[in-house]
Amino acid sequence: MKKITNTSELQEAIRLLEIQEADETIQLKEQFQITINGLNPLRMAKNSIMEMISGPDLKTNVTGTLIGISAGSIAKKVLIGSTLNPLKFLTGNLLQMIVAGVFTKNAAEIKSAALHFIQKIIRKKDTIS
Repeated sequence: MKKITNTSELQEAIRLLEIQEADETIQLKEQFQITINGLNPLRMAKNSIMEMISGPDLKTNVTGTLIGISAGSIAKKVLIGSTLNPLKFLTGNLLQMIVAGVFTKNAAEIKSAALHFIQKIIRKKDTIS
């Protein structure tokens, strides 16, 4: 900035700085609104869900989770059954969580093995007929 030597130059410099301040204030307010909207918990949850849904692995993840939950429930029902004993109930829930976790983590391998097993049964049935 050049050196100000008289009153009119000073007034012009003040006017330019006031215009610059007004522009920066408007930009700051707009950025503040964008930030506030981005930190909205509902919007953050919505964005997270949209990212999860739009991901290519959604079908695989849902299938694996369903296989895990189903296997855990079946294992609990078969091994523990329905009981009023709190210790058996706790053991059954623990067993269910363990089985569900193992099946969920290895869903792709289990699905592949099950398909292979079903194909073997179908082939045997076709050769017998």
